[in-house]
Amino acid sequence: MGFAVGADFPHILRPAIYDYIASLFTLILFYRNLYSSMLAFFQLFRVVAGALPGMDTENKDPDMIDVTLRPEEPPSQEEGASRCAC
Repeated sequence: MGFAVGADFPHILRPAIYDYIASLFTLILFYRNLYSSMLAFFQLFRVVAGALPGMDTENKDPDMIDVTLRPEEPPSQEEGASRCAC
């Protein structure tokens, strides 16, 4: 009864391979949980931000009026002559 050279080789590496697979599985679960936590946080953030005043864009307050200010133009020479600059 003979055996091939290096026949025990897979048996020696088997615990290391199992440890490697367990580490990968742990990392996968960690990142999956991290992703789920981040999604929950952003959903909570959107709910809180939506509850703050002024954050809604769909329902504008009817009492509010949009005002656009334009710069005042300097008076022309004809209008300036009739004004008193005393």
